[in-house]
Amino acid sequence: DPNYYWGYFNLFYKLSLYKKPIQMNEVNCAEIYDPTFQNSYGGKLTEACNKSLNNTLYYMTHQNYVTIEDIDIYMLYDDYTKSGNERFFGMNWSNVTPKVSAWIAALYAGGTLPASEQWHMTSRGFPNIQK
Repeated sequence: DPNYYWGYFNLFYKLSLYKKPIQMNEVNCAEIYDPTFQNSYGGKLTEACNKSLNNTLYYMTHQNYVTIEDIDIYMLYDDYTKSGNERFFGMNWSNVTPKVSAWIAALYAGGTLPASEQWHMTSRGFPNIQK
């Protein structure tokens, strides 16, 4: 929770002291760096990643301290030219196969998801915070 890092530090409040709008760059989840990350639909760490991204976007869009002009989620597609888990950061496996993270991004960007995609959000309890 970026509102209460270490129990007392509020990231958004601290950023508001600069009195400037901010941009959040390369947002995604740390679970991807785990060497056992599966990068597959329904995988344990993949689902933890989905929760992490959902919670991060929830906190960003529900805070009232600072104006966030842009949230850049890293990155659009998996990049298999990269080595290690760096290649798994895409919101899509390909240009025709989205991951749950693409639907999470659309949800927070104000997009309307068709019922078949909305189900993937509501079945996970998104957009509410997930523990």
